[in-house]
Amino acid sequence: MKTTNKLVLTEQHEQLITWDFDGKEKIELAIFGLSESKGERELIVSEIYSPLDEEYIHRSSGSASLRSDSVFRIYEKALVSGRRAVGTAHTHPGKAYVSNRDQQDAEKHLKVLRDFNIDFYLQIISGDEGIVAVIYRFENGEWHRDDIDYIKIYRRNGISIVLPTNSQFTPNFSVDEGIHERTLQIGGGINYALVMFRLLKLGIVGMGGVGNSVAHILKHLGVENWVLVDPDILELSNANRFFGYHQGEDDGKPKVEVARRELMAFNPEMKIDVYQESFPSEKTKQALKTCDLLIFAPDDDHIRLMGSDFASLYCKPLFTAGAAIYVDEAGKPFRISGAAWFQHAPQLGPCLRCLGIKSNHPSGIVELVDRARRSYIKGGHGQMRTPASIISLHLQCANLLVRNILYYLSNIGESVPLYTLFDEIPLIISDLTSMFPRQEGCTICGSKGFWSYADYAPSLPSKKDLEADLEVDPPVLFSGGS
Repeated sequence: MKTTNKLVLTEQHEQLITWDFDGKEKIELAIFGLSESKGERELIVSEIYSPLDEEYIHRSSGSASLRSDSVFRIYEKALVSGRRAVGTAHTHPGKAYVSNRDQQDAEKHLKVLRDFNIDFYLQIISGDEGIVAVIYRFENGEWHRDDIDYIKIYRRNGISIVLPTNSQFTPNFSVDEGIHERTLQIGGGINYALVMFRLLKLGIVGMGGVGNSVAHILKHLGVENWVLVDPDILELSNANRFFGYHQGEDDGKPKVEVARRELMAFNPEMKIDVYQESFPSEKTKQALKTCDLLIFAPDDDHIRLMGSDFASLYCKPLFTAGAAIYVDEAGKPFRISGAAWFQHAPQLGPCLRCLGIKSNHPSGIVELVDRARRSYIKGGHGQMRTPASIISLHLQCANLLVRNILYYLSNIGESVPLYTLFDEIPLIISDLTSMFPRQEGCTICGSKGFWSYADYAPSLPSKKDLEADLEVDPPVLFSGGS
Protein backbone atom coordinates (compact mmCIF):
# COMPACT_ATOMS: atom_id res chain seq x y z
CA MET A 1 0.00 0.00 0.00
CA LYS A 2 1.34 3.41 -0.97
CA THR A 3 2.08 5.75 1.91
CA THR A 4 0.49 9.20 1.71
CA ASN A 5 3.11 11.84 2.51
CA LYS A 6 1.94 15.14 4.01
CA LEU A 7 3.74 18.31 5.02
CA VAL A 8 2.10 20.09 7.97
CA LEU A 9 2.65 23.80 8.67
CA THR A 10 1.24 26.38 11.04
CA GLU A 11 0.82 29.99 10.03
CA GLN A 12 4.05 31.08 11.72
CA HIS A 13 5.97 28.61 9.52
CA GLU A 14 4.26 29.41 6.23
CA GLN A 15 7.39 31.15 4.98
CA LEU A 16 8.75 27.68 4.18
CA ILE A 17 6.55 27.47 1.07
CA THR A 18 6.06 31.18 0.30
CA TRP A 19 7.75 32.56 -2.77
CA ASP A 20 9.55 35.72 -1.72
CA PHE A 21 12.16 36.54 -4.34
CA ASP A 22 14.16 39.72 -3.75
CA GLY A 23 16.44 39.29 -6.78
CA LYS A 24 18.55 36.61 -5.11
CA GLU A 25 17.73 33.05 -4.16
CA LYS A 26 17.40 32.33 -0.46
CA ILE A 27 17.52 29.17 1.64
CA GLU A 28 15.53 28.19 4.75
CA LEU A 29 16.49 25.31 7.06
CA ALA A 30 13.86 23.37 8.98
CA ILE A 31 13.44 20.67 11.63
CA PHE A 32 10.36 18.45 11.54
CA GLY A 33 8.43 16.26 13.91
CA LEU A 34 7.53 12.92 12.34
CA SER A 35 4.20 11.12 12.61
CA GLU A 36 3.91 7.67 11.02
CA SER A 37 0.90 5.39 10.99
CA LYS A 38 -0.44 2.73 8.64
CA GLY A 39 -0.44 4.19 5.15
CA GLU A 40 0.21 7.79 6.26
CA ARG A 41 3.22 9.92 7.10
CA GLU A 42 3.22 13.54 8.29
CA LEU A 43 6.24 15.80 8.55
CA ILE A 44 5.31 18.58 10.97
CA VAL A 45 7.39 21.74 10.87
CA SER A 46 8.56 22.56 14.37
CA GLU A 47 11.36 25.05 13.73
CA ILE A 48 12.66 27.15 10.86
CA TYR A 49 16.02 28.89 10.67
CA SER A 50 16.67 31.73 8.20
CA PRO A 51 20.45 32.04 7.66
CA LEU A 52 22.12 35.41 7.91
CA ASP A 53 23.84 36.95 4.89
CA GLU A 54 27.27 36.05 6.25
CA GLU A 55 26.30 32.37 6.39
CA TYR A 56 25.98 32.15 2.61
CA ILE A 57 28.97 31.13 0.54
CA HIS A 58 27.30 32.85 -2.36
CA ARG A 59 23.84 34.13 -3.18
CA SER A 60 22.74 35.28 -6.64
CA SER A 61 19.66 35.38 -8.85
CA GLY A 62 20.40 31.88 -10.13
CA SER A 63 21.78 29.96 -7.15
CA ALA A 64 22.66 30.05 -3.45
CA SER A 65 24.70 27.89 -1.10
CA LEU A 66 25.37 27.91 2.64
CA ARG A 67 28.42 27.24 4.76
CA SER A 68 28.44 23.66 6.02
CA ASP A 69 28.75 24.71 9.68
CA SER A 70 25.44 26.55 9.46
CA VAL A 71 23.74 23.46 8.03
CA PHE A 72 25.37 21.08 10.50
CA ARG A 73 24.22 23.24 13.41
CA ILE A 74 20.60 22.51 12.44
CA TYR A 75 21.35 18.80 12.05
CA GLU A 76 22.91 18.73 15.53
CA LYS A 77 19.90 20.49 16.99
CA ALA A 78 17.61 17.88 15.44
CA LEU A 79 19.81 15.10 16.83
CA VAL A 80 19.82 16.53 20.35
CA SER A 81 16.03 17.03 20.37
CA GLY A 82 15.42 13.47 19.15
CA ARG A 83 13.81 14.48 15.88
CA ARG A 84 14.64 12.45 12.78
CA ALA A 85 13.66 14.77 9.93
CA VAL A 86 15.20 17.95 8.51
CA GLY A 87 14.75 19.87 5.32
CA THR A 88 15.70 22.80 3.14
CA ALA A 89 13.57 25.23 1.17
CA HIS A 90 14.65 27.76 -1.40
CA THR A 91 13.22 29.98 -4.10
CA HIS A 92 13.46 29.87 -7.87
CA PRO A 93 12.36 32.68 -10.16
CA GLY A 94 9.61 31.51 -12.50
CA LYS A 95 8.19 28.02 -12.41
CA ALA A 96 9.18 25.75 -9.52
CA TYR A 97 11.19 22.72 -10.59
CA VAL A 98 14.04 20.48 -9.40
CA SER A 99 17.13 21.60 -11.28
CA ASN A 100 20.32 19.57 -11.70
CA ARG A 101 21.92 21.75 -9.05
CA ASP A 102 19.02 21.07 -6.68
CA GLN A 103 19.49 17.34 -7.18
CA GLN A 104 23.22 17.65 -6.50
CA ASP A 105 22.53 19.65 -3.32
CA ALA A 106 20.12 16.96 -2.12
CA GLU A 107 22.76 14.27 -2.67
CA LYS A 108 25.25 16.28 -0.60
CA HIS A 109 22.80 16.43 2.29
CA LEU A 110 22.01 12.73 2.09
CA LYS A 111 25.68 11.76 2.33
CA VAL A 112 26.03 13.26 5.80
CA LEU A 113 22.55 12.96 7.32
CA ARG A 114 23.02 9.42 8.63
CA ASP A 115 25.94 10.69 10.75
CA PHE A 116 23.30 12.68 12.64
CA ASN A 117 20.84 9.76 12.93
CA ILE A 118 18.42 11.52 10.59
CA ASP A 119 16.19 9.31 8.43
CA PHE A 120 14.16 11.87 6.48
CA TYR A 121 15.16 14.82 4.33
CA LEU A 122 12.59 17.18 2.78
CA GLN A 123 13.44 19.41 -0.18
CA ILE A 124 11.06 22.26 -1.02
CA ILE A 125 11.41 24.54 -4.03
CA SER A 126 9.09 27.53 -4.40
CA GLY A 127 8.61 29.73 -7.43
CA ASP A 128 6.12 32.32 -8.54
CA GLU A 129 4.43 29.39 -10.27
CA GLY A 130 3.87 26.56 -7.82
CA ILE A 131 5.75 24.50 -5.27
CA VAL A 132 7.74 21.29 -5.61
CA ALA A 133 8.14 19.15 -2.47
CA VAL A 134 10.17 15.92 -2.33
CA ILE A 135 10.86 13.64 0.62
CA TYR A 136 13.85 11.28 0.94
CA ARG A 137 13.63 8.43 3.46
CA PHE A 138 16.41 6.10 4.60
CA GLU A 139 15.23 2.50 4.56
CA ASN A 140 16.98 -0.86 4.22
CA GLY A 141 20.38 0.78 3.95
CA GLU A 142 19.57 3.25 1.16
CA TRP A 143 17.72 6.47 0.41
CA HIS A 144 14.34 6.42 -1.37
CA ARG A 145 12.62 9.38 -2.95
CA ASP A 146 8.86 10.13 -2.80
CA ASP A 147 6.68 13.11 -3.63
CA ILE A 148 4.80 15.07 -0.98
CA ASP A 149 1.14 14.45 -1.79
CA TYR A 150 -0.21 17.61 -0.20
CA ILE A 151 0.59 20.40 2.23
CA LYS A 152 -1.73 21.13 5.13
CA ILE A 153 -1.59 24.59 6.74
CA TYR A 154 -3.23 25.22 10.12
CA ARG A 155 -4.06 28.90 10.67
CA ARG A 156 -6.00 30.77 13.31
CA ASN A 157 -8.81 31.14 10.79
CA GLY A 158 -8.93 27.70 9.25
CA ILE A 159 -7.17 24.93 7.37
CA SER A 160 -5.73 25.22 3.86
CA ILE A 161 -4.75 22.41 1.50
CA VAL A 162 -1.95 23.15 -1.00
CA LEU A 163 -1.04 20.72 -3.78
CA PRO A 164 2.60 20.70 -4.94
CA THR A 165 2.99 20.66 -8.72
CA ASN A 166 4.66 17.23 -8.48
CA SER A 167 1.73 15.73 -6.52
CA GLN A 168 -0.46 12.99 -7.95
CA PHE A 169 -3.12 13.62 -5.28
CA THR A 170 -6.49 14.57 -6.83
CA PRO A 171 -9.02 15.62 -4.15
CA ASN A 172 -12.59 16.46 -5.07
CA PHE A 173 -13.22 20.11 -4.20
CA SER A 174 -16.87 20.15 -5.30
CA VAL A 175 -19.92 20.56 -3.05
CA ASP A 176 -23.26 18.79 -3.51
CA GLU A 177 -25.51 21.81 -4.04
CA GLY A 178 -28.62 19.66 -3.78
CA ILE A 179 -27.85 18.62 -0.20
CA HIS A 180 -26.29 21.90 0.92
CA GLU A 181 -28.49 24.39 -0.96
CA ARG A 182 -29.65 26.24 2.14
CA THR A 183 -26.29 26.05 3.93
CA LEU A 184 -24.60 27.67 0.93
CA GLN A 185 -26.90 30.68 1.31
CA ILE A 186 -24.78 31.73 4.30
CA GLY A 187 -22.18 32.82 1.75
CA GLY A 188 -18.65 33.87 2.57
CA GLY A 189 -16.34 30.92 3.11
CA ILE A 190 -19.09 28.40 3.76
CA ASN A 191 -18.47 26.62 0.44
CA TYR A 192 -14.83 26.06 1.40
CA ALA A 193 -15.87 24.85 4.88
CA LEU A 194 -18.18 22.23 3.33
CA VAL A 195 -15.33 21.05 1.11
CA MET A 196 -13.07 20.74 4.15
CA PHE A 197 -15.72 18.80 6.08
CA ARG A 198 -15.81 16.21 3.32
CA LEU A 199 -12.03 15.98 2.82
CA LEU A 200 -10.85 16.04 6.43
CA LYS A 201 -10.87 13.14 8.88
CA LEU A 202 -12.38 13.96 12.26
CA GLY A 203 -11.62 12.14 15.50
CA ILE A 204 -14.10 12.17 18.38
CA VAL A 205 -13.11 10.97 21.85
CA GLY A 206 -16.18 10.43 24.03
CA MET A 207 -19.41 9.34 22.33
CA GLY A 208 -21.83 10.27 25.11
CA GLY A 209 -24.52 12.95 25.18
CA VAL A 210 -22.22 15.64 23.75
CA GLY A 211 -19.92 13.65 21.46
CA ASN A 212 -22.73 11.67 19.85
CA SER A 213 -24.75 14.86 19.30
CA VAL A 214 -21.72 16.49 17.65
CA ALA A 215 -21.38 13.57 15.25
CA HIS A 216 -25.04 13.71 14.24
CA ILE A 217 -24.82 17.45 13.54
CA LEU A 218 -21.60 17.12 11.58
CA LYS A 219 -22.93 14.33 9.39
CA HIS A 220 -25.36 16.87 7.91
CA LEU A 221 -22.40 19.15 7.09
CA GLY A 222 -20.81 16.44 4.96
CA VAL A 223 -18.22 14.77 7.21
CA GLU A 224 -17.41 11.36 5.73
CA ASN A 225 -14.22 10.21 7.49
CA TRP A 226 -14.31 9.46 11.21
CA VAL A 227 -12.44 7.92 14.13
CA LEU A 228 -14.75 7.31 17.12
CA VAL A 229 -13.34 6.44 20.57
CA ASP A 230 -15.28 5.47 23.70
CA PRO A 231 -14.91 2.45 26.04
CA ASP A 232 -18.48 2.50 27.36
CA ILE A 233 -21.62 0.54 26.55
CA LEU A 234 -25.18 1.84 26.33
CA GLU A 235 -27.56 1.60 29.27
CA LEU A 236 -31.21 2.53 29.64
CA SER A 237 -30.18 5.77 31.37
CA ASN A 238 -28.56 6.89 28.08
CA ALA A 239 -31.89 6.75 26.25
CA ASN A 240 -32.81 10.41 26.75
CA ARG A 241 -29.63 11.87 25.24
CA PHE A 242 -28.11 9.32 22.84
CA PHE A 243 -29.41 9.82 19.31
CA GLY A 244 -30.11 6.52 17.57
CA TYR A 245 -30.61 4.52 20.78
CA HIS A 246 -33.20 1.75 20.33
CA GLN A 247 -34.82 0.73 23.61
CA GLY A 248 -34.75 -2.98 24.20
CA GLU A 249 -32.23 -3.54 21.40
CA ASP A 250 -29.12 -1.51 22.18
CA ASP A 251 -28.64 -2.13 25.91
CA GLY A 252 -25.12 -3.45 26.46
CA LYS A 253 -23.89 -2.52 22.97
CA PRO A 254 -20.75 -0.34 22.60
CA LYS A 255 -21.58 3.33 22.10
CA VAL A 256 -19.13 3.56 19.21
CA GLU A 257 -20.75 0.66 17.35
CA VAL A 258 -24.25 2.08 17.68
CA ALA A 259 -22.97 5.52 16.62
CA ARG A 260 -21.34 3.96 13.54
CA ARG A 261 -24.56 2.14 12.67
CA GLU A 262 -26.59 5.35 12.80
CA LEU A 263 -24.04 7.40 10.85
CA MET A 264 -23.76 4.74 8.15
CA ALA A 265 -27.56 4.67 7.88
CA PHE A 266 -27.40 8.34 6.91
CA ASN A 267 -24.53 7.88 4.43
CA PRO A 268 -23.37 4.32 3.60
CA GLU A 269 -20.27 5.76 1.87
CA MET A 270 -18.77 6.97 5.14
CA LYS A 271 -15.46 5.58 6.37
CA ILE A 272 -15.67 5.07 10.14
CA ASP A 273 -13.09 3.44 12.42
CA VAL A 274 -14.29 2.74 15.95
CA TYR A 275 -12.36 1.87 19.12
CA GLN A 276 -14.11 0.62 22.22
CA GLU A 277 -11.27 1.54 24.53
CA SER A 278 -10.02 4.49 26.50
CA PHE A 279 -7.74 7.20 25.20
CA PRO A 280 -4.74 7.21 25.33
CA SER A 281 -4.35 3.51 24.54
CA GLU A 282 -1.82 2.76 21.81
CA LYS A 283 -4.54 1.86 19.29
CA THR A 284 -6.48 5.08 19.89
CA LYS A 285 -3.33 7.21 19.60
CA GLN A 286 -2.35 5.55 16.33
CA ALA A 287 -5.85 6.14 14.95
CA LEU A 288 -6.13 9.76 16.09
CA LYS A 289 -2.73 10.57 14.57
CA THR A 290 -4.37 10.13 11.16
CA CYS A 291 -7.07 12.72 11.90
CA ASP A 292 -6.97 16.34 10.76
CA LEU A 293 -9.12 17.76 13.54
CA LEU A 294 -9.85 16.42 17.03
CA ILE A 295 -13.00 16.68 19.16
CA PHE A 296 -12.84 15.66 22.83
CA ALA A 297 -16.03 15.15 24.84
CA PRO A 298 -15.01 12.66 27.58
CA ASP A 299 -16.28 12.61 31.17
CA ASP A 300 -12.79 12.91 32.62
CA ASP A 301 -10.81 16.16 32.73
CA HIS A 302 -7.51 14.27 32.88
CA ILE A 303 -8.34 12.76 29.50
CA ARG A 304 -9.00 16.28 28.21
CA LEU A 305 -5.61 17.39 29.46
CA MET A 306 -3.89 14.43 27.83
CA GLY A 307 -5.86 15.22 24.67
CA SER A 308 -4.52 18.77 24.78
CA ASP A 309 -1.00 17.39 25.07
CA PHE A 310 -1.60 14.97 22.21
CA ALA A 311 -3.04 17.65 19.91
CA SER A 312 -0.06 19.88 20.54
CA LEU A 313 2.44 17.09 19.91
CA TYR A 314 0.85 16.22 16.57
CA CYS A 315 -0.11 19.78 15.57
CA LYS A 316 -3.88 19.32 15.36
CA PRO A 317 -6.66 21.80 16.15
CA LEU A 318 -8.61 20.55 19.16
CA PHE A 319 -12.22 21.33 20.08
CA THR A 320 -13.70 20.12 23.33
CA ALA A 321 -17.02 20.46 25.14
CA GLY A 322 -18.70 19.14 28.22
CA ALA A 323 -21.55 19.69 30.66
CA ALA A 324 -21.75 19.87 34.43
CA ILE A 325 -24.23 20.46 37.24
CA TYR A 326 -23.14 22.30 40.40
CA VAL A 327 -24.96 22.24 43.72
CA ASP A 328 -24.85 24.25 46.91
CA GLU A 329 -24.08 22.78 50.31
CA ALA A 330 -27.69 21.68 50.65
CA GLY A 331 -27.41 19.73 47.42
CA LYS A 332 -29.61 22.14 45.44
CA PRO A 333 -28.42 22.85 41.86
CA PHE A 334 -27.35 26.46 41.47
CA ARG A 335 -25.66 26.16 38.11
CA ILE A 336 -26.27 23.89 35.13
CA SER A 337 -23.74 24.72 32.48
CA GLY A 338 -21.70 23.56 29.53
CA ALA A 339 -18.56 24.81 27.90
CA ALA A 340 -16.85 24.69 24.54
CA TRP A 341 -13.14 25.32 24.15
CA PHE A 342 -10.82 25.60 21.15
CA GLN A 343 -7.07 24.96 21.09
CA HIS A 344 -5.24 26.48 18.16
CA ALA A 345 -2.15 25.01 16.60
CA PRO A 346 0.95 24.87 18.85
CA GLN A 347 2.25 28.18 20.22
CA LEU A 348 -1.15 29.70 19.50
CA GLY A 349 -2.62 28.78 22.89
CA PRO A 350 -3.92 28.88 25.49
CA CYS A 351 -4.06 25.15 25.99
CA LEU A 352 -5.99 23.44 28.79
CA ARG A 353 -3.10 23.95 31.19
CA CYS A 354 -3.25 27.70 30.57
CA LEU A 355 -7.04 27.69 30.95
CA GLY A 356 -6.76 26.50 34.51
CA ILE A 357 -6.94 22.73 34.55
CA LYS A 358 -4.54 23.04 37.51
CA SER A 359 -6.14 24.33 40.65
CA ASN A 360 -3.38 26.85 41.33
CA HIS A 361 -4.26 28.93 38.27
CA PRO A 362 -5.08 32.50 39.48
CA SER A 363 -8.46 32.59 37.77
CA GLY A 364 -11.71 33.63 39.39
CA ILE A 365 -13.63 31.18 37.23
CA VAL A 366 -11.42 28.30 38.30
CA GLU A 367 -11.81 29.27 41.95
CA LEU A 368 -15.57 29.29 41.51
CA VAL A 369 -15.60 25.89 39.87
CA ASP A 370 -13.24 24.46 42.45
CA ARG A 371 -15.41 25.79 45.26
CA ALA A 372 -18.49 24.31 43.61
CA ARG A 373 -16.77 20.96 43.37
CA ARG A 374 -15.86 20.97 47.04
CA SER A 375 -19.44 21.86 47.99
CA TYR A 376 -20.68 19.04 45.78
CA ILE A 377 -18.44 16.55 47.55
CA LYS A 378 -19.37 17.99 50.94
CA GLY A 379 -23.04 17.51 50.06
CA GLY A 380 -22.50 13.77 50.18
CA HIS A 381 -22.26 13.16 46.45
CA GLY A 382 -18.72 11.79 46.70
CA GLN A 383 -17.39 13.30 43.53
CA MET A 384 -18.50 15.17 40.44
CA ARG A 385 -20.58 12.82 38.32
CA THR A 386 -22.04 12.88 34.86
CA PRO A 387 -24.44 15.83 34.76
CA ALA A 388 -28.18 15.46 35.01
CA SER A 389 -29.71 13.99 31.87
CA ILE A 390 -30.74 17.26 30.25
CA ILE A 391 -30.83 16.77 26.49
CA SER A 392 -31.08 20.51 25.86
CA LEU A 393 -27.83 21.07 27.75
CA HIS A 394 -25.94 18.43 25.78
CA LEU A 395 -27.29 19.80 22.50
CA GLN A 396 -26.35 23.36 23.46
CA CYS A 397 -22.79 22.21 24.13
CA ALA A 398 -22.70 20.29 20.85
CA ASN A 399 -24.10 23.25 18.93
CA LEU A 400 -21.54 25.62 20.43
CA LEU A 401 -18.74 23.26 19.48
CA VAL A 402 -19.99 22.68 15.91
CA ARG A 403 -20.60 26.40 15.45
CA ASN A 404 -16.99 27.05 16.39
CA ILE A 405 -15.69 24.39 13.99
CA LEU A 406 -17.85 25.78 11.18
CA TYR A 407 -16.65 29.32 11.74
CA TYR A 408 -13.06 28.16 12.07
CA LEU A 409 -13.13 26.44 8.70
CA SER A 410 -15.16 29.10 6.88
CA ASN A 411 -13.61 32.24 8.43
CA ILE A 412 -17.01 33.96 8.52
CA GLY A 413 -18.39 36.07 11.31
CA GLU A 414 -16.34 36.96 14.33
CA SER A 415 -13.23 35.06 15.36
CA VAL A 416 -13.81 31.74 17.07
CA PRO A 417 -13.76 32.17 20.87
CA LEU A 418 -11.25 30.03 22.69
CA TYR A 419 -13.48 29.46 25.70
CA THR A 420 -17.29 29.72 25.64
CA LEU A 421 -19.50 29.06 28.66
CA PHE A 422 -23.22 28.26 28.44
CA ASP A 423 -25.47 28.62 31.50
CA GLU A 424 -28.76 26.71 31.26
CA ILE A 425 -30.71 28.35 34.11
CA PRO A 426 -30.23 32.06 33.24
CA LEU A 427 -29.78 31.19 29.54
CA ILE A 428 -26.52 33.06 29.07
CA ILE A 429 -23.62 32.40 26.69
CA SER A 430 -20.35 34.01 27.76
CA ASP A 431 -17.02 34.37 25.97
CA LEU A 432 -14.35 33.88 28.64
CA THR A 433 -11.40 33.97 26.24
CA SER A 434 -9.85 37.15 27.62
CA MET A 435 -9.67 35.67 31.12
CA PHE A 436 -7.25 32.95 30.08
CA PRO A 437 -4.11 34.20 28.32
CA ARG A 438 -1.52 31.87 26.94
CA GLN A 439 1.22 31.22 29.49
CA GLU A 440 4.66 31.74 27.99
CA GLY A 441 6.22 29.10 30.22
CA CYS A 442 3.60 26.46 29.46
CA THR A 443 5.09 23.07 28.64
CA ILE A 444 2.52 22.57 25.89
CA CYS A 445 1.94 25.85 24.04
CA GLY A 446 4.80 27.94 25.44
CA SER A 447 7.73 28.91 23.24
CA LYS A 448 9.78 25.99 24.60
CA GLY A 449 6.95 23.50 24.81
CA PHE A 450 6.74 19.98 23.42
CA TRP A 451 4.70 21.04 20.38
CA SER A 452 5.21 19.18 17.10
CA TYR A 453 7.56 16.53 18.49
CA ALA A 454 5.09 13.92 17.21
CA ASP A 455 6.33 10.30 17.48
CA TYR A 456 9.64 11.27 19.08
CA ALA A 457 8.35 13.33 21.97
CA PRO A 458 9.88 13.38 25.44
CA SER A 459 7.92 11.50 28.06
CA LEU A 460 4.72 13.31 28.98
CA PRO A 461 2.87 12.97 32.29
CA SER A 462 0.43 10.08 32.65
CA LYS A 463 -2.98 10.40 34.24
CA LYS A 464 -1.46 9.18 37.54
CA ASP A 465 1.29 11.82 37.29
CA LEU A 466 -1.27 14.52 36.54
CA GLU A 467 -3.35 13.60 39.58
CA ALA A 468 -0.29 13.67 41.81
CA ASP A 469 0.75 17.04 40.37
CA LEU A 470 -2.46 18.81 41.38
CA GLU A 471 -2.64 20.59 44.72
CA VAL A 472 -6.22 19.39 45.26
CA ASP A 473 -8.74 17.53 43.16
CA PRO A 474 -8.71 19.05 39.66
CA PRO A 475 -11.35 21.72 39.02
CA VAL A 476 -14.02 20.58 36.64
CA LEU A 477 -13.86 23.12 33.84
CA PHE A 478 -15.62 20.61 31.64
CA SER A 479 -17.24 17.61 33.11
CA GLY A 480 -19.42 14.86 31.82
CA GLY A 481 -20.34 14.29 28.23
CA SER A 482 -21.38 10.68 28.78
